[in-house]
Amino acid sequence: MSVQGATLFSDPNGTEWIVVAAEGRVFVTGEGRAAREISLNGATLTGDCTFTQTYDQLLLWRGTGSAPLQMITFDGGFVAVTQTSSGAGAGTGTQVIPNSDGARFFQNRVFVPFIYVGAKKDFVAVGDIGNYTRYKFPQNAFRFNDGADDDIVDLAPFGRTSMAVFKQKSVRIVDNLVPDSNGDYSSAVSDIVTNTHGLVARGAWVAVGRDLFYVSTRGVTSLQLTEENRVKGVDLPLSTPLAATWARINWNLRDKIRIGYWDNNLYVALPLDDARVVDTSANLATGSYVLFAGIYYRIVLTGLQPNGWYYYEAGANDLYVIGQNSVYTSGFVQASALGVLLLYGTSAVACTATLNYVPFYNCNTAVAVYDFQTGAWAGVDETPYVTHVKEFLTATIQGKQRLVAVTEDGLLRLWEEGFEDERLTTIANPYVDLTVESQPTGADTLQLNTYTGDIIAVNSASAVNVGTTWGTSSTALARTNLYSGYAGGWTAPGGTVSQQDWGIRWTSTTSTLQPFAINGVTIMNSGAFDWAYVDLITGTQITTQSVSTSVTTRAYAMQDMDGKRFQQVGLRLVTWDPTFSITGLTDGVNETSTVATGQTRSNTVYSISQAAWVSSNANDDHGDPWREDYSVTLGAGFNLGSGVQPELEQQSLVRLKMQQRGNSCQLTLANTDGRCTLKGVELEAIAGDRTMGTKYSG
Repeated sequence: MSVQGATLFSDPNGTEWIVVAAEGRVFVTGEGRAAREISLNGATLTGDCTFTQTYDQLLLWRGTGSAPLQMITFDGGFVAVTQTSSGAGAGTGTQVIPNSDGARFFQNRVFVPFIYVGAKKDFVAVGDIGNYTRYKFPQNAFRFNDGADDDIVDLAPFGRTSMAVFKQKSVRIVDNLVPDSNGDYSSAVSDIVTNTHGLVARGAWVAVGRDLFYVSTRGVTSLQLTEENRVKGVDLPLSTPLAATWARINWNLRDKIRIGYWDNNLYVALPLDDARVVDTSANLATGSYVLFAGIYYRIVLTGLQPNGWYYYEAGANDLYVIGQNSVYTSGFVQASALGVLLLYGTSAVACTATLNYVPFYNCNTAVAVYDFQTGAWAGVDETPYVTHVKEFLTATIQGKQRLVAVTEDGLLRLWEEGFEDERLTTIANPYVDLTVESQPTGADTLQLNTYTGDIIAVNSASAVNVGTTWGTSSTALARTNLYSGYAGGWTAPGGTVSQQDWGIRWTSTTSTLQPFAINGVTIMNSGAFDWAYVDLITGTQITTQSVSTSVTTRAYAMQDMDGKRFQQVGLRLVTWDPTFSITGLTDGVNETSTVATGQTRSNTVYSISQAAWVSSNANDDHGDPWREDYSVTLGAGFNLGSGVQPELEQQSLVRLKMQQRGNSCQLTLANTDGRCTLKGVELEAIAGDRTMGTKYSG
């Protein structure tokens, strides 16, 4: 699903909704509420869009080439904006509100950047007070130009009477926005804050207290509201410590950058490098090359995503790939409109290339986090299938304000929730769980695979199965006999049958589940059907994955810049079922050494002389001290006893030998499973020989 825009909306009853535009349609949803589509009443939505709430109504902005739409009720959907009259002192606008790619609602009026003449968006229309349908020209149409060649990118209300006007190359403040008796801003004044940089994208700003943080090409910059209610810019960007990350931003996609604020943290979504998400779970380049036209050796790959993007990397037997473009050695290639790619090789040999699907491209691929409590950046998250953020929203979830990320695939992700990432994955072998909820009787039947599977009839007077007749003299016996029937020879082609509580699971042996029927009716979805309950698991599912983390320390020179031999490292760690490695990096070019790999902590071994912990917690002693790790695997047979804290983390000092020479040494701690937090570092070194030259020799 391709997301075009998202926002929050509060209806007249105060209920909060999340609004998402995707694939030319608009949907609303909320906590505990199913999504519903809001009609566009024949209007079209072809590109990115934005929304503005005005009181209990919602405006949809479709760009400077299309008229905005208004939604008064969900049932009425989005319709054309029609002018309504304004009250006394609210303004005397006669102009219909202009086309735009967005607007801001401030002081009970809409502020709409628009194009008045030519192709430059440097005007702002201010609607009448309490009336978003009209504005007064020229009194309430402000132009921000002064001979500049940049467009307005966004507007940001700042304080009670000020508005920041973000352009592509400059930032202005409009102050004294106090309407006169006619509803006009006759005393408003405009000042330039800076003409060295502007805003990179609409939505790339956020207000934090008396500060306004925004993303420019210089970095994350801010405006501050002083005690005198004056606005001043901050010279040094907040993102200066992230220079390496900032250098990786794909500035051709600057319009994708978004910023959010929640729980004293600033979140900045960025398009890094080639700004694409590559699915490396499956190599689609398979088969052997076949002679074609007496000259070429090729493989025709079909069934790919029409017009989809793929990443190709040639191997020893491969030459290039052709789609809507050609790629030699490695690069991105687009499949044809029919989902076809042509792979070319050196001879009639097996293909050795790698071809991976690219589900998301030209999108954000990382989220940088700044912690206001520590006054430092808390890292950059680059998790495929997670950090492709389209919009950040601050929504009410379970009574609390939470950060929600709307991602390119149409998912609403609750940020900073739990210790693992969640993602959608394709179910390789779909299945159906079928449970017996009541006694099958009369003419009831079951058929797994309606093409060739046995039709299982019912005999409610029998306690045993006979042939393809199912003994169902009681509900309990029906449950037992259902599995034993398939285990004893009933056919269900295309899948395997396993026993479940109260019934069976039928798992497909391919990526497609064959049709099945209850009482002669083919079942297409989950739910209750007469005597059975069906849970149909196909398509995609939510799976969890550990968050891989890494941290690199500063360089330790031991207060001496002469050469040293680093001999031992001590790490103070807080862990839960970790798998970590440690690498040393000295001050030469690519001078790294592996200190340790695959380090784990056992949840059964104590650091004192004590018998191993029984992993089922049979002795009700999960919380006893001095164990390496306190992770647990819950399930059948696990004894909860007097209570278990499954998220307990253990603190420890890990000492490891190392052999590395240099004037200084950095350490990188990388963890791939569970959790591993670095609390402190100790390094031991002895003096080495002093040498003259470019590099210490030891």
